[in-house]
Amino acid sequence: MNNGLTASIGTSLSFEKSGPRASADEGDSLKKIEREEKHAAQNEIDPLTHCLMALFTVREGGRYRARIRLGVVEAIASNAKIAEELRKLGFADITVSDSGRDRHPEGMWPVSDTTAEIPDRIVSIQELDSAVI
Repeated sequence: MNNGLTASIGTSLSFEKSGPRASADEGDSLKKIEREEKHAAQNEIDPLTHCLMALFTVREGGRYRARIRLGVVEAIASNAKIAEELRKLGFADITVSDSGRDRHPEGMWPVSDTTAEIPDRIVSIQELDSAVI
């Protein structure tokens, strides 16, 4: 997963040290950063967060139910607003139940199969008539 951030990490760092040992420390630090970036790229790890994002594939014509955990401020959003945001993503025939921080949207994916990262807010996804992931 290369989103352009990897290349800029090494060049955006600045070092505050001075004196004869500073350049050696800077070189060691740069080598360490380069090793971490290489490891991140090989293992598809986001170099800024060092965590793996789960992927999920929605299938054309599939119906899905999710549990969404909203932030404190986001919790004031209406179910209609959440359904609107899901429509923007491509879902259709959407219903959203519950209120507060935990919401349960259900909808159908009418377009071709698509794979994407699961946002942190989505706690669980269930393809109806299949197991929860």
